[in-house]
Amino acid sequence: MKYETHFQDPEDNYPHMDRFEESYGKYLKDPFTMGYYIHLYTDYFWFKYFIKEAKKD
Repeated sequence: MKYETHFQDPEDNYPHMDRFEESYGKYLKDPFTMGYYIHLYTDYFWFKYFIKEAKKD
């Protein structure tokens, strides 16, 4: 389920980056892991900030 692979709670849409860092933080020098991290950060900003603003319009 997406909420597991994106470190989300089932009731919200944004990743909890601290959970990712707890699991994979020591592997951030690996290019795949860093790409995953960047993807999750992009999702975090998208759902936490952009979607809220878009729904206001």
